[in-house]
Amino acid sequence: MCGGDLMDVRVKILIELREKFSAIRDVMERAATYESGVPELEDDYNELYSSIAKDIETLEDEGVTLINYNPHTSLNEFYMTVKGRFRRYDERREYIASLYLKTDAKINTILEKIDDSIELKSFIKVKFLDIELVYDNYYLDLINLINESYSLELFPVIPSLIRKILENLVIDILRKKYGMPNVALFYNPAEGRFQNFSKLLENLENNLPDFSTTSLDQNLINKINEFRVQGNSHSHTLELNYGRTQIELDDSKDDLNDLIKKLIRIHNTIT
Repeated sequence: MCGGDLMDVRVKILIELREKFSAIRDVMERAATYESGVPELEDDYNELYSSIAKDIETLEDEGVTLINYNPHTSLNEFYMTVKGRFRRYDERREYIASLYLKTDAKINTILEKIDDSIELKSFIKVKFLDIELVYDNYYLDLINLINESYSLELFPVIPSLIRKILENLVIDILRKKYGMPNVALFYNPAEGRFQNFSKLLENLENNLPDFSTTSLDQNLINKINEFRVQGNSHSHTLELNYGRTQIELDDSKDDLNDLIKKLIRIHNTIT
């Protein structure tokens, strides 16, 4: 295996690991913020936990050493642990984040140093999302990650990232428009977490007259919901169909770019 091929293998696995870390944290947060846990998420957790272990083992063979600091081999064992140790949801989320913080940071460092002569940005050969004018670097990071994933043909991870961008844009729009006096429109204080995506869209739809001077209308909400459903479908399937997912992404590319730009403009016009 030549040096370039070796580097490609490392980069692909490391980027996939970042996405798996994000996915398993989401599963853990969903379980931790329900009083009875979420038993139906056990299979998702087990699959991700096992896949992460295999990736770390493969990287070890390639000369890259990573440590999985998450000691919870089952979702139920994790839930019983955090339920006993942390009463508040924000404490549980902080604990979940801490489990992957060091490894995530090391991955970023490795990606930066894996080849001093080639920056990670050089792998972004295709701009699936051609969006640069964002009001928060959080979105710029997600956009770059989507473009990296597309260029490396990691198509199955992209719909979930798209869902994450759209969900957070809707939260930002509702939060900026209505503020803390109407916090329930975007946040559930009783459960200590943001409203789920479907509820966010319902609240947005119910208040459409308040956005009459913007491009926000029922068609736009319907389009957001299509991507929400698509993201959910990919998050909960065990089948990784690269070819079909690429076709879906390519078919929706123009609509998605237009949708994200419109949501950013809507957010920016709110005073």
